[in-house]
Amino acid sequence: MSALRSVTSTSSPVTENSFVYQNGQSNTPHSSNLDELRSSATLTAATHPVATLTAATHPAATHPVATHPVATHPAATLTAATLTESKETNRLDPRKNTVDKNGVLRFDFLFSNWLLMWFIIYYFTPLKSSSSISQFIRKYMNPSLGFYVALFENALTFIWFIYNRTDTWTLFKFVSMVSLLKILPLYLIQPYKIQWIRDSMVLFSVFIAYNVFLALNDTNIYEIYERTVTSIQQKKNQTPFFALLNQWFHI
Repeated sequence: MSALRSVTSTSSPVTENSFVYQNGQSNTPHSSNLDELRSSATLTAATHPVATLTAATHPAATHPVATHPVATHPAATLTAATLTESKETNRLDPRKNTVDKNGVLRFDFLFSNWLLMWFIIYYFTPLKSSSSISQFIRKYMNPSLGFYVALFENALTFIWFIYNRTDTWTLFKFVSMVSLLKILPLYLIQPYKIQWIRDSMVLFSVFIAYNVFLALNDTNIYEIYERTVTSIQQKKNQTPFFALLNQWFHI
């Protein structure tokens, strides 16, 4: 009978809450024995060959999907690079019809060219014509104020170029463009006095019309200005004047 009790005591599960009485005394496992058992169980779980083998060599870890050729396909890399370049250097989508087939910004998307056309109409309209349209143009359409505003903006842009250490040759071409398209027309119409209130209203109206034109073509003045400045500074020759210089004189 005593032997039977001994076998039962030995084969019973050892838990912290189990009590087996022998000779009227509790046979509760000592806390140090419990710590050893727990340590042994942890060691077995961490270093058992099956666990290590499964984690390291399971087919899911090296499944072909993880290394599928699509992830490194040249077309995917090229597309990503093209999109990045488009966002950084060509914010104007060519599909918007804002550039020509050579990537040059359209002539009519620059307000400076609107001023130039305005000057041509005003300057070559006969001063003493009897036509009511001619008289209206000569009386109300003086573009002088617009050229002064444009020159002020060009001066700020020139300072920005210098601050960003733009090379001397690019600065020279920029000054040449401003001289030809702004200073020369302003000099030719200098004898005609500015009527500040009236000319301000006319300039504001023309500027509004220009922005409406850009909006109808799915772009805005900020995109046009950014494209222009970036093209000049990075020597891309993607503005009308610089593109002509590059085409005729290769500069």
